[in-house]
Amino acid sequence: MNACDRRASSFAIRSFAVGMVSAFALVGFLAAAARAKSAAPDIVRLDRGATPTERAKYPSEMVGKSEPAFDGSYTSAIQYRSGDRKVSIGVWQSGLGILQTDGYPHDEYCLVLEGHLVITNRSGGREEFGPGDTFVIPKGWAGTWNMTTRFKKQYAAFEAAGS
Repeated sequence: MNACDRRASSFAIRSFAVGMVSAFALVGFLAAAARAKSAAPDIVRLDRGATPTERAKYPSEMVGKSEPAFDGSYTSAIQYRSGDRKVSIGVWQSGLGILQTDGYPHDEYCLVLEGHLVITNRSGGREEFGPGDTFVIPKGWAGTWNMTTRFKKQYAAFEAAGS
């Protein structure tokens, strides 16, 4: 085989190898795209009738004086949390009592499921809510949250970007 034939043969082999590597890379890319497409998240069903089971208690400085005495205990259940942990949706319930805050920690949408709630803003504005009512608590809200009966809500809490 002369030098010209060897160069042509070597070129053909390199071209074939480059073509095969390109084909394998394309197949790998398409397989990854197919996996990503099939790994799309599913719809999450929320059960507003769920019984919250995680027990917690607000700090004593957030608990207002009420009759009967309220110790700040509540139960909750997170039903969904986004991958970046900036959105949480769940149910929350408490016995009757008063909570107070000087700065709510996040924006929150609420749907009242059970009970009666009287909210009084720091400025004195007063709102009442019952089953089926919806409202938003903006981040930084200050005032009192008076649950005049056993109270249950479904909520969606939104953490600020960069939190």
